[in-house]
Amino acid sequence: MACFLLLNGRVNQLVKSKFQLEDLLFWPDISQEESAFVHRLAVRRRYSGGKTSSALLTWAVEYAQILGKRYLRLNCDASRPRLRAVYEGFDFRHHSNRQVGAYFVSRYEYEIPPQIT
Repeated sequence: MACFLLLNGRVNQLVKSKFQLEDLLFWPDISQEESAFVHRLAVRRRYSGGKTSSALLTWAVEYAQILGKRYLRLNCDASRPRLRAVYEGFDFRHHSNRQVGAYFVSRYEYEIPPQIT
């Protein structure tokens, strides 16, 4: 998924991310059926610190809810405190840390409320 902005006649990419319904590499120990996953969330520096990442995460939560998922899960490099603070500020709960190959990651989850019909 990518988000673009037309500014001064030029197309600028604001954010990109990947939404998945399975992640056996970083989350092999949890039920894949009840989760959706966000990977590679990247916001251009000039748009960071605003509401861009929150908007993308809100969309991901809403889409996962429509799909009947219980959790939205993601991970990031454990040594990135500012990125971790973004997720924690969105109310993601730290699930665990895990070594995945050469990467030591912090894993986060957001419990999705049931969809009210």
